[in-house]
Amino acid sequence: ALAYAHRKGIVHRDIKPENILLEEGHAVLADFGIARALVAARAATGTEGSNLTGTGMSVGTPTYMSPEQAAGESHVDARADIYALGLVGYEMLSGQHPFGGSTSVQSMIVAHLTEPAPPVVKLRPDTPPAVNAAIARSLAKKPEERFSTAEQFRDALEAAPGSARGSRA
Repeated sequence: ALAYAHRKGIVHRDIKPENILLEEGHAVLADFGIARALVAARAATGTEGSNLTGTGMSVGTPTYMSPEQAAGESHVDARADIYALGLVGYEMLSGQHPFGGSTSVQSMIVAHLTEPAPPVVKLRPDTPPAVNAAIARSLAKKPEERFSTAEQFRDALEAAPGSARGSRA
């Protein structure tokens, strides 16, 4: 779903566990409210190519914001969603948010901007190296160091020994 949205030029901007639902054995991405509002506002103002979240304005849930979202950068693309999805994966594997020790929303935003996430394998030693590397790459502070597409992230996870695709080989 995320890859499809990105191919259509839509950045979700609010990927978090509450927006990933399970239906009949597969995940469903929900709540495109922020993305829908931005698309509608662009259509109403006739600014098709512009980004309506101007510099200094953050949109999304602070716990799952990419560094560029937290900084209020004017250009946020699919890699922001990949960062957030990496945070969800990190939590699924380790049982905690990589910046969960932050004591306030402001300190969590600072952590997203400045602190590297501890490797998942430190909290969950049985994490396959390929999964640890994929999560780490998705959580890179600079967007250009992350996966470019959701498909690349998926493929990196599925290449790990013991994954759904890897176990069928």
